[in-house]
Amino acid sequence: MKKQKKIVINRDNVEEFVRSRNTSKDYSNKTRMQRQKLYIQTYINQLKTQLTNDYSTTLQKMYNFYSKLTTNITLKEIDSYAEMILNYSIDNNEYYTLPGEDQKGELHDEFIVDQK
Repeated sequence: MKKQKKIVINRDNVEEFVRSRNTSKDYSNKTRMQRQKLYIQTYINQLKTQLTNDYSTTLQKMYNFYSKLTTNITLKEIDSYAEMILNYSIDNNEYYTLPGEDQKGELHDEFIVDQK
């Protein structure tokens, strides 16, 4: 993935997008964290759009998807989740990062959390 290049995230590349980092570059975790924030924001916005455009169909698709992952989720729980998403908003100022410092470790980058 190249900077400033438009990409489409799908099931084939989503894990790479949110988890990968360039281990040959120092402090590459910062860009990974930026991609994770972007993914979360985009996911919520797209889900809100789908729910707004066709709540019933989207709710049923969500139920079909999540019920494959767990055997005890109910349609009512998915409905509650959908309502929460519709009422949810987030921006970059709402993310919390622990105070600390990046440093080069022996094998990889390390983040040392402030103990104060």
